[in-house]
Amino acid sequence: MNSHMELLSMALPEDLEKAKWCGDFKRAERIIACRLNNSRTSQCMKDRLIIEQEVLKRLPEAYPY
Repeated sequence: MNSHMELLSMALPEDLEKAKWCGDFKRAERIIACRLNNSRTSQCMKDRLIIEQEVLKRLPEAYPY
């Protein structure tokens, strides 16, 4: 559990953060998928991106308007 909290403190890549800010969740999902499939992405960042996928799934439910 604590490791998840530590991962949440890790900054997201700028392109992903901007897509999220704009509410472009489909683009954010594509960015995550691309980075998860990239062998140059660190395992720590991949773990962070997996958590972010879950966050992106829940955001529309929290803000329906």
